[in-house]
Order: sequence, then C-alpha cells, then structure tokens
Amino acid sequence: MKGAVKRSPVVSSLDETQFKFGVIYDTWIALATRATINKTGFLADVSAVPKRMIVGSGASVLLATCGIQAPKKLMHWTALGEDGAVVPLRQDRFLVVSPTRPDETNEIFQKITGRSENTLVLRHEAADFALGGSATDSLVSELCPMDITCLADDVWIATRLANCEVMLRRLKQGCVNYRLMCSPADAGFLFNVLSDVTKECGGSVVGFNDYLGLMKGEPDDTDRS
Repeated sequence: MKGAVKRSPVVSSLDETQFKFGVIYDTWIALATRATINKTGFLADVSAVPKRMIVGSGASVLLATCGIQAPKKLMHWTALGEDGAVVPLRQDRFLVVSPTRPDETNEIFQKITGRSENTLVLRHEAADFALGGSATDSLVSELCPMDITCLADDVWIATRLANCEVMLRRLKQGCVNYRLMCSPADAGFLFNVLSDVTKECGGSVVGFNDYLGLMKGEPDDTDRS
C-alpha cells in the first residue's frame, strides 16, 4: 500500500515555472528543469530516495537476508546498486540508502518499520542532494572547512558545508561527483546556498530525472518545454 504523499524539504525553494514536478517514492519533488543543462556544475534534489536505519544485534543478519553484505569498517560505505550505499555508523547500526532508480531498490525498503526480535528498522528522514560537474570540487572546497581531497572514495565523511552538518560521499557516476545528506531543518538554507554557488560557477539546479540522466554522463534533454 502506498503511503501519503509528502513534500521534499526544498520544494518551496524552487520556482514552479522553471521545473516539472511529480511524485517519486511517495514524495512530491522537482523531476526536471525546463532550462538547458550544462556540465559545468549542477545541483539536484534527490531527497525522495528511501533510507533506512537498521539497528540491533540482528542488523547484519537482516541485511544478509536481503542480499546485502554488511560492511565491516565503520564510516566506510559500500555500493548498493548504481548509486545506493550501505554504511556502518557504529557497531550494530547501519544506514542504508536506496539506489535512485525504482527498479533497483532492495527488498530491505519493503520491510515493515519497527522492532522485530533483536532488530529495529527505522525510516531515516534526511534531505539528500547530488552535486556534479567540472566545478564541483572547487565549490565544495569553498564551502567546506575540511580538506576532503586526501580522503579515500569509500569514506562516509561527516563534515560541515555552509556551517550545516552534512554526511558527504564521493560518487563517481557519469557527471555526478558527490552525494550529501543533511537534516530536513537545514535543508532549505543549505540548498539555497548550494544553488547560489552552483549558479555563480555557471551551473544550474536540475531535477530528479535529470540526475538519472547525468549519472549516465549526459543530461536527458527530452521534453523541456
């Protein structure tokens, strides 16, 4: 059964005349920009992507029953599908981020949330953004007080951007360079800052479906009328 439709935490930051909107994963979100996309830089809201926090001594077993091998190294993520992730935040606590494409989603996201024996499954509410393009590294360096260039690609980076706490990971898929998450309370402010800096670099804000195309290396320019 489908749940009630919620709104992405940054929908109100977008000009309704400049985007096409729709429902993905029971979330009202910008699907596509009406503007031309270039690869200098882009920011996408992908907050609709499902996320689960799996907690308890049976967490690794539950993940295994869903075909997911639990990573061993804390704060290091492993891939789930094309752009999903599994990361152990501490002992017996895993964050699972679904692949963006609905046809790649894992059965872990069909599990009923709540406690079952020695495992607790929770929906994890967080804003989720993607950054990409040739100007992305300089953009992140401008806003982040931490030098992340020396960190390995599989590190789940806890840092700050524009004075907001974020969880950042490198994601080298097509034109995409980074995915980052922050609390819904910080989402509007951080999104607006990232939007401004992206546009200053000559880039643009894009939609959920645009992001899927950019993961392939090329923007999907079909029907931008």
